[in-house]
Amino acid sequence: MQSDDDIICPHCKTSKYRNPSMKLHVNVCGHSLCANCIELLFLKGTANCEQCGLLLKKSSFRLRLFEDDLVEKEIDIRRRILKDFNKKEDDFDSTADYDNYLEQVETIIFNLTNNIDVDETKKMIDDYKKKNADLITKNRIKMSEDELYIEQLLEEEKEKEQRRKRWQMADENNQQFNKMKKLQKEALIDDMISSNLSATQLLETHVNDLKLKEQQKKLMDTQQIDQFKKKSDNELLSRNKPSFFSTGIQLGKAGNLFKPIPKDESKPFVYKTRDLHLNGPKLPTIKELINKNYLNNVRAVDESERAGGFEAHYSCSRALLDAFCGLYFQQ
Repeated sequence: MQSDDDIICPHCKTSKYRNPSMKLHVNVCGHSLCANCIELLFLKGTANCEQCGLLLKKSSFRLRLFEDDLVEKEIDIRRRILKDFNKKEDDFDSTADYDNYLEQVETIIFNLTNNIDVDETKKMIDDYKKKNADLITKNRIKMSEDELYIEQLLEEEKEKEQRRKRWQMADENNQQFNKMKKLQKEALIDDMISSNLSATQLLETHVNDLKLKEQQKKLMDTQQIDQFKKKSDNELLSRNKPSFFSTGIQLGKAGNLFKPIPKDESKPFVYKTRDLHLNGPKLPTIKELINKNYLNNVRAVDESERAGGFEAHYSCSRALLDAFCGLYFQQ
């Protein structure tokens, strides 16, 4: 890991040790500059990189995350390439074709990162864009199921975090109020020892004071909750409004991907008992099993089994079904 002395802007030679607030930014070429040098050198919006001579845009600079310039360069190239090479596995006839496509993408990224056959690689990219223009646009709009699932998890995590903050806020207020009540009791004892007032007057004064502080606490809790809700609502309103596909699926918002199945209220469900063709005698009903003492021939049901919904006539009916089934069958 680099020390603060090793983190140096290549233009002004300022180190992180001498200027702790210095932040290095990186462009598509992978070479770094500090924020002050970017403002100085890119007054017109564009300028050449001092290390490689590549024409750069000021808007393309981003905060440097890794110590290795080559890693930063690869991240930027990978981000740009994958915007166009965005085919999914469903776009291929076989897994082998998809694997070859992924290998081709990695080769392109490797060549551009390490300056290998750059002209040929760029020509390959241009040809790919022309041949797959419609598919590229379609896949940019379409979010994969994994992305929708991840977005749903993030939304759930945000809601959990908001609930956790509210609970933490309420817990802190309760702790402060309990501490205040403890101090109030100690103050009451001290007043009883040193004050000339009667115990009744002192107690009444402290009780009124405690009620006032309880009202103040409730008001403060309500105000904090209202402020928290208002802040959360503002964060939701600040987000871009999601658009919808023609199918009704909401873009940029995970959840149920499909509309609910329409219900036909005009045809209510009616249960009909199935007619079993046993090829044997008719099974006795539940009443017949009880009245004709069929149940005396099966084990009694204990309370735990009855609590789970099991009755003795179930096993008796099953035994009779096995015995009667196929008695009248003829080849």
